[in-house]
Parts: sequence; C-alpha cells; structure tokens
Amino acid sequence: SIVNTLKSLFWAMLLLALIMYVFGILFTDVSNNHIIEGGTDDIAKLESYFGSLHVSVHTLFMSISGGLTWMDATLALAQISWIWVYVFSCYIAFSVFAVLNVMTGVFCQSAIKGAERDQEMVVQSLIMDKHQLKTSLGKLFQKMDDDQSGKLTLAQFEKHFQDEEVRVLFE
Repeated sequence: SIVNTLKSLFWAMLLLALIMYVFGILFTDVSNNHIIEGGTDDIAKLESYFGSLHVSVHTLFMSISGGLTWMDATLALAQISWIWVYVFSCYIAFSVFAVLNVMTGVFCQSAIKGAERDQEMVVQSLIMDKHQLKTSLGKLFQKMDDDQSGKLTLAQFEKHFQDEEVRVLFE
C-alpha cells in the first residue's frame, strides 16, 4: 500500500513541478525583459525573486509552501505591472486551492485503498489459517480413532494426549 501511495505522490509532485516550471519561465522572461529595457530603478529586488529560472521556480515553490510571503514576490512584480501581480495571485490560487487540494485527495484515496487491500489480505490469511487448522485437527482425530469407528471416545483421546503431535497441536 505504501508503494501505491508513493507512486501517486510521485505523479502529483511531477505535476506540481511542471506547473512551477511553466510559471517560472513566464515570470523569468517578463522580469528579464523589464530589466533589459531599463524599466525600473530597483532591479535587485526583481532579480532576487525572478532573476533566473532557478530563482523563479524556487520563489514559486516557497510562495505556495509558506517559505515566503506573497507580498514580497508581488511587490517585486508590481515594478513591472500590476497585471503580473494578478497573474502571480492566480498561480497561488490555482496551486494552493486546486492542485494541492487535489493532490491531498488523491494521496489520501490511495492510502485508503491500500489499507483496504491490506485488510482483505489479513482476512484471507485468517481464513486460510482456519482451514489449515481444521484439516490438521481432522487428520489428528482420524489417527486417534483406533477402532476406525468414526467416533473418538474420551479414553482414546486421553490415550493419545501424551503423543508429541497432539501436544504440539494443542499448545
């Protein structure tokens, strides 16, 4: 069950990485074009959040995971245009409310299915153990039936009770 859950987690994390990568390309391109055009005096803040693809993706990840406040990143984007602040806000809303909640649901559903399969395996194992015990007891009682009458008397049972096979089975 853990393997199935990890498989779901892997695909969910891959989806999240792809979303961050696409938005990272967008914000890096816009930021670098704005810096090249010389449209802002404070390029340090813009470069520190969106100066390269790696930095942009890291900023996007920290923004949805609580490592960075949204205000810091949006103030850097506000130097370009408020439109990019709204695009960033849409990224946050989509990532947090849609993707992360769906990922949580898929992960939990996978864990629940795995636990159900584990429970079914435990029940199946108990049924098999019960069947094996019934078969073993049947063979033992037939062996204890000295006169082959199909009935086991108390005397016959007590006679064979000291046998090692009987003691092992009843311990």
